[in-house]
Amino acid sequence: MTATLAQTEREMSMETPEFEPSKSGQSMSVQKEREEYCLGSLDQIPPGEGRRFRVAGRDIAVYHTRQGMVHATQADCPHRNGPLSDGLLGGSQLVCPLHAWKWDLNTGKPLFGDCALTIYPVRLTSQREIWVEGIGQEFAQQSGSNSQD
Repeated sequence: MTATLAQTEREMSMETPEFEPSKSGQSMSVQKEREEYCLGSLDQIPPGEGRRFRVAGRDIAVYHTRQGMVHATQADCPHRNGPLSDGLLGGSQLVCPLHAWKWDLNTGKPLFGDCALTIYPVRLTSQREIWVEGIGQEFAQQSGSNSQD
């Protein structure tokens, strides 16, 4: 069996994966490596949908657009705490499922409403693993929230 670079680095650091249930009741294996967290395969999020994850004691929402891009934001709407992972996703725009507030997922800026979203840098590996960083801090990134290896 061939180990990936991430597996080798994880074994060398002797860190164990963190298992935390999300509010949706799913258990996710979150593997910390440096300041990034691996959330697993992109295949667990169908195109055009979002999923809620618990990472480092914080709930986040991760979205997989129909165009193949991945975005990560705070999990709850800043207006009325609606579950943003259940929102409507169109291109790089997200609509809250409760009150139709709308945001640009590239910047976190509101398109309808007056509260911005916290967004987190996210990338995909060539194996389609989702990696997110900046979870332990408030990190509002204005651009470049998506990259691929």
